[in-house]
Amino acid sequence: MEKDQDKKQDVRSIGDNYFANKDYEDILQQAVKLLGRFNHYAAAAGYEISRAINGKNSTVRAVGARDAEIWLRKLKKESESWDTVIRNMEEGKDIHLQENCKSEKLDITGSTEAEFGQYIVNKSSPKFSKENKDGRDYMSKVNAR
Repeated sequence: MEKDQDKKQDVRSIGDNYFANKDYEDILQQAVKLLGRFNHYAAAAGYEISRAINGKNSTVRAVGARDAEIWLRKLKKESESWDTVIRNMEEGKDIHLQENCKSEKLDITGSTEAEFGQYIVNKSSPKFSKENKDGRDYMSKVNAR
């Protein structure tokens, strides 16, 4: 019995590092969920804009314009904190300071995508750094814009 367990521990395969990457699975699921929601808002707004332009009468066009604005407002509201944190990281600002974007940082780390938000914050330089070189380097590496 003990020899069988030793053999199982020595066996290495392609998926051997699965458990090491399992921590990132939740982060990636949250990122995909967030992107999916943003994509849904953008697609819905696009549909409504099409109705606003190509509607058969003024009522259909007006309703399409109104609904497109609603979808775009939802997208802006949900992406505003993310955009502020990413923009500050790109500019090399300390995201832990109130005057830069501390409240937005707290918004993304306290949202339903908290682990994904914390992952982004962790890529930033430590608190009270003169400049956020780590965050700026990470954002340029992933080419966020």
